[in-house]
Amino acid sequence: MPKIERERELSELVREAFDRFTDPDFVPPNHELKVWLERAIKALHTGATEVVPKRLGKKKFNVTGNVGKAKYIVNYHDGEKIYSDGSDFYDMKIFNNRKRLAKFVDDLRQNGYSDK
Repeated sequence: MPKIERERELSELVREAFDRFTDPDFVPPNHELKVWLERAIKALHTGATEVVPKRLGKKKFNVTGNVGKAKYIVNYHDGEKIYSDGSDFYDMKIFNNRKRLAKFVDDLRQNGYSDK
C-alpha cells in the first residue's frame, strides 16, 4: 500500500473516531472501538506516519480599532500555529500610532499575508 493511501486511511480513521467520540448522542460499543484501534495501530505499524506533511494554512490578518485603550489591534495567523483542538492560533500586535500600523500591515502583505 503506497504511503499516500496509508496516510489517507489513518487520517480518515482518526477523523471518524473523533467525530464519533465527540458526539454526545453516540456511544459506540466496545467492539467497534477495538476495531478502530486495531485499524489505526495497523496503519501506524505499516508506516503511515513516516512522512507527515506539515499543516500549512493560509497566512491571514485583520485589523480592529478602538478595543479598550488600544487604538489599533492586528490579529495575524502565520498558517502554522494551531491550538490543541486544531483551530488557528492568531498572534496579536497593538498599535497606538497609525504610521506604525501601516508599516506593520505593509510588512505582513509583503510576507504573503492577506486580509480576511
